[in-house]
Amino acid sequence: MEFNCKYCFSKFEKKANEKECSTKCRLLNRIIIKNNCWIWCGAFNPKNGYGLLRDGEKTKLTHRLSYEIFKGKIEKGKYICHSCDNKLCINPDHLWIGSQSENIQDALNKKRWNPPRGESNGKSLLSEENVIEIRKLLEQNMKQNQIAEKFNIDQSTVSDIKRKKRWKHL
Repeated sequence: MEFNCKYCFSKFEKKANEKECSTKCRLLNRIIIKNNCWIWCGAFNPKNGYGLLRDGEKTKLTHRLSYEIFKGKIEKGKYICHSCDNKLCINPDHLWIGSQSENIQDALNKKRWNPPRGESNGKSLLSEENVIEIRKLLEQNMKQNQIAEKFNIDQSTVSDIKRKKRWKHL
């Protein structure tokens, strides 16, 4: 039996509870346009804030789905990044393909993300006091391997502290 798509009004063979003729129409029928962003108004993941849409047997992220529909295939391991910084935006003109490091660099450049530093990093083995003490011991010419042993850390960590590769905010 043929039905009219709720978005584009074209006729299609309806399966189950479908209201639209294609995934593209399902996407476009669930957005509002605000400040040139196509804001997804359907289901979303409350943990990460990205939109979700069932496509066949899989639930997919809507920004990735939009990119695939309007721009093309996404290579394995690539990210779809937002130039508008709106996780619910699916406007293909606001989406670009990049690596994880490019996405992180974009967030850092826009001052949207500040990675935890020093003691606020849950994986830190040292306190700020420890690092200050390590720097004093280095100034006193104590050997890096002795300092590493004293603080139960790797010698390369001591070297990174000395060169201000780590704990550079101190």
